[in-house]
Amino acid sequence: MNFVYINYEKDFINEIKKRKPNDKTILVFSDYFFKNSYMKNREKNILALEPVYFTLEEFQKKIFKTEKMILTEAKRPLTLFRVFDRELKEKFKMQNYYDTIDFADLFFKYYKELYSVMGKKPSGLQEWQEEYIERFEILKERYDKYLKENDFIPSDWIENIENYNEEYIKKFERVIFVDIPYFTPLMREAIKRISNICETQIMIQIPKEDYNEELLKIEKVSLIKNREDIDVKIYENSDEMSEILNMICLGKMRGHKRKDIFSPVPERNNYHKVFPKYFVSQELKVLDDTKLYKFMKIQNELLLSLEPRKKYGIPSFELRKAVNDEIFREIYKIDGKTLSIFKKIFDKEYKYIDEKVFDYEKTQDEDFEISQNEIFNKIYEDLKKISKFLSVTEFVDYIREIGFEKFREENYTNIIEKFYQAVDNIKSSERLCGEDGFKNLFETSTGANLYTLLIKYMEGIEINEVERDGESVLGVIKNISEARLNNETTKMNETYFIDIDNKSLPGNLKDNLNFTEEQRAESGFMTFEDKKLISKYRFIQGIFNSKKSVILVKKNLNEEIERSVFLDEIMMKYNIKVEKENPLSKEEIFKILKKNISEEKEIVEKNISEEYFKLEKDILDFEDKKMTLGAYDILELEGCKYRYFLKNNGKISPEKEEVYGVSSALLGTVVHKIFEIISQKIYVNIIKKNDFTLDEKFVDNIIEETFEENQMKIPVYVDLYLKEILFPKIKENIFKFYKEMEKELKGKKVNMFWGEKGRIEKFLSDEIDVFIKGRVDLIAQTDEGDKYIVDYKTGGADPKQLDIYSILLYKDENVACKIIYNALQGDYKKQDKISITKDELTQMFKDFISSKEYLRAEKKKACAYCEYENICKREVI
Repeated sequence: MNFVYINYEKDFINEIKKRKPNDKTILVFSDYFFKNSYMKNREKNILALEPVYFTLEEFQKKIFKTEKMILTEAKRPLTLFRVFDRELKEKFKMQNYYDTIDFADLFFKYYKELYSVMGKKPSGLQEWQEEYIERFEILKERYDKYLKENDFIPSDWIENIENYNEEYIKKFERVIFVDIPYFTPLMREAIKRISNICETQIMIQIPKEDYNEELLKIEKVSLIKNREDIDVKIYENSDEMSEILNMICLGKMRGHKRKDIFSPVPERNNYHKVFPKYFVSQELKVLDDTKLYKFMKIQNELLLSLEPRKKYGIPSFELRKAVNDEIFREIYKIDGKTLSIFKKIFDKEYKYIDEKVFDYEKTQDEDFEISQNEIFNKIYEDLKKISKFLSVTEFVDYIREIGFEKFREENYTNIIEKFYQAVDNIKSSERLCGEDGFKNLFETSTGANLYTLLIKYMEGIEINEVERDGESVLGVIKNISEARLNNETTKMNETYFIDIDNKSLPGNLKDNLNFTEEQRAESGFMTFEDKKLISKYRFIQGIFNSKKSVILVKKNLNEEIERSVFLDEIMMKYNIKVEKENPLSKEEIFKILKKNISEEKEIVEKNISEEYFKLEKDILDFEDKKMTLGAYDILELEGCKYRYFLKNNGKISPEKEEVYGVSSALLGTVVHKIFEIISQKIYVNIIKKNDFTLDEKFVDNIIEETFEENQMKIPVYVDLYLKEILFPKIKENIFKFYKEMEKELKGKKVNMFWGEKGRIEKFLSDEIDVFIKGRVDLIAQTDEGDKYIVDYKTGGADPKQLDIYSILLYKDENVACKIIYNALQGDYKKQDKISITKDELTQMFKDFISSKEYLRAEKKKACAYCEYENICKREVI
């Protein structure tokens, strides 16, 4: 076995040519990119026979052979699940196919890696690791039996020393392995055997002292001497937008010529998404990127989310995600007006939505149109129809019914053909499951599970993208491994690198099997250190093989993004500094962004001052020169006039965050409803007989009925808590409340005992007329002239609220006895102090009316948790 070490900056392709490979030579390249680059740059001679070209992966298929039927990656989990009998399902706690997917993935990866090292399981395992591998071994024994009975073999397991075959190699005299930085123990053994048959060479672009000839892998990556003239410029930015704009500026400074831009994570880079005019990604497009896949994925998520314990309602957060998606709205013809109806329903705190919810809300909203109800019904009917599908053909027919033309995209040429490729693949798996197809695999929810499986089969299928006009493209984002040939062969003057930060190079190196570095090393598995060395090797190849390198890095300490330590090593070795100035300054970037987002497309120079943030008040802000306020509105107005305007006059409603569990507002509504119904049923007995007795069964029924009315607003996981803990506590406090009221009214003739249905009274006549409205929870009055106002609470209380109610009902804050009753704590409290008087209220309104602007809160405390913080900009002033 011979080793050929090539210096950095040497043309690797020319070095291969010097070996004069002929038709008796096999060239094995590290990847498709290197193989294809060599083939494009080789000297073609139609009179001479050429060598054979392989990637390492292709070559392995020639030397590891099998006559068995090969199970593809998609079919392997299906066949594995077939060996899960009832005993194994219970033992592994896996009741359906989808419970096994992640486990199956680790199972196949573990044995693939085990075969690659030709060894036994790692030693020195922790107890939990032993248990995990023991489960693998139990399953492997069953699975091996199934494979033998059916003459199957998983595709990942063909590369096994037992399947090594030399017949193909015997035709050749020489095998050259090109630029492969790491060989598994299995391939080391194979190469050792190959070297007994023909000449074997290992070509690697690294100093000899950095390579381990025994283990056939990189052992270290040295920064070579005599490269002090290395030409590298480094530009540092704090965010992606600044980096992109500087890249565009660099490109235009050098002449608008198409360039290659190399990244260790091209799949995660966003250049081509933010500025598609200037950048394209070389990453292959797959069905996952298409509207067809995205629609099916969203619809399947809705289907899987249907909650049988809530009348098969759709969880509102899933429906919200769906209607916010452009393709979903397009398919179901959801326009802006319909979308606003959906949002209104979401804001009413429904956790689950079905047809009855939509029917009910239609009766409550005059803006509701029949067509909008029909749209939801169509979404819901489609889900119910799909849930009953039993075969792949039914799904294909359903997509045809929607219309394939709705999923065509200008950028892709063969979406439908590739969809049918996925369908053919899953149909072959369907046949693999036996006569009854997937019904054997999915015991329940066949439609939903089958839809999930179809989508899985679509994932990763490559599609053709329409080539962009090369003249308008500034740069193509490529994998950093391709930078190693960016020299004389490709005629590039500069090589651009991006994403050279601590999160991307070497990146997130994870071991799904959770073996330690020591365990991996002892077993011969590829270690994290091996992976880091390969990343470092590729980066250094790219820099050293380029005439000039331009590196753009992000540094943002808040997001814990810094330069890669690999880059820091190079900078220290060759005394490279970050450029003091970027092509664009921060001021220039700000002007560019401001110009592009301003309506006039002009740079507006304006000093921002306190005056800029003032919000002037106008009489026209108030329709018919009047304003109507409830108790909470008054408290809001007192706290912050600016906030009051945004909410009431500006009609600006912030997007409500998803509340987990039951919100305090909904809980308050439910409790008020229970107390209200009870007072309606009992007030006759109180007035006629002064009888406050409650029937326990009667109270239970009211609580149960109120729960049923609101069950679509209550998450399943809260049901038990409400029924077993909270509602019994509320029930206990209902009886406590009526005992307290009985004491309060003992010996008095009650002539009123009910909840105020709603009242509006003119409070002030001025330039703007002020009306106060209110709905008091409970009013009690006696023949003796006693007046009581009761407010039920489930949380905190503002004492001013009851003063306002007293002013509304009796024109005086002092007339009524005010009681706050906390229905959760059973706390019965009389309010003995006045917090706001009628005169103070009058003065507050007069001051507001006379003011020329909507003033912000005087105290910063009032701004805590304000949803209008980003509009108000109080901190800027």
